Amino acid sequence: MSAQKKGGGFLFPLILVLIGVLFLLSNLGVIDGIAWSELVRYWPVLLILLGIDTLLQRRSAAAAAASLLTALVLIATGMAAVYLFAPDTWITDEQSLLLSREGAASAEILLSCRDCAIALRAVPDDAPTDVLVEGGLTMARNTRLVETVRRASDRVIVHLESESRWPFVLSARRGSLPWTLELTDRVPVSLSIVTDGDVNLDLRALDVHWVELAAGDGACTLIPSDQTDASIGLTGSDIDLLIPAGVGVRIVGSAEFSLVVPEDYVSVDGALQSPNFEEAAAQSLVTLRLGTERVEVRRLPEDAAQD
Repeated sequence: MSAQKKGGGFLFPLILVLIGVLFLLSNLGVIDGIAWSELVRYWPVLLILLGIDTLLQRRSAAAAAASLLTALVLIATGMAAVYLFAPDTWITDEQSLLLSREGAASAEILLSCRDCAIALRAVPDDAPTDVLVEGGLTMARNTRLVETVRRASDRVIVHLESESRWPFVLSARRGSLPWTLELTDRVPVSLSIVTDGDVNLDLRALDVHWVELAAGDGACTLIPSDQTDASIGLTGSDIDLLIPAGVGVRIVGSAEFSLVVPEDYVSVDGALQSPNFEEAAAQSLVTLRLGTERVEVRRLPEDAAQD
């Protein structure tokens, strides 16, 4: 009789290897540190590994391979079910945001979120005078908010970015996640937005003198500032420009796009501009970037209230 040698399980050695790799990457500076609180959330992975370990120990090679394949299919099916049917409260987190300008005389704000629907307007009149930007952000649970604030002389520079923690994991998102923000009207602001979701920018009453918007396939509505001259660069497939009374508009662009403007707009030196552009109290120079598909310019009704 020949004795059958039974190999040990691989679960415990695998855990040791993973922990060692994490510590090594942390020490080498490849990752910024080990977020154990985040890793603990994924303790069910241990159950999955334990089940696979048991399958591989107690079956023949062919049966173990078949069981492993079945387990992977079940995992993929479960992830797809979460993607399709999980309540939003399971797959998203609500975060509040409040940033102070701390006496800065001007600000530069960059918002970057691939799957967000971004809405921005002026802070209420009764907001504290030192507020720079505040609001609420809805984040997918597999993403985190990267918030960078730095100063250059009397200028504050803010970068808010939604970053995936695990880019190769199926993301349980079924639509754009809302970012609803309010911006100070007390200092000049440069604003840059990158997203594939919808965008709704109401810049009335704001001193936003420079805007760069890359809206991807989302629907974009932009109301330019009626307080200051502005340079506006636009890229997107579906853009509506709503022009407040007293704002003059000049539109230039070298790309092929569908552009609809009011009938009284005139062509001047290869650009289209509103008849009041030269004498307008606030002038918006709009540049349509390569990749822009449809832009419609309309006058904003004078009784239109801010959302």
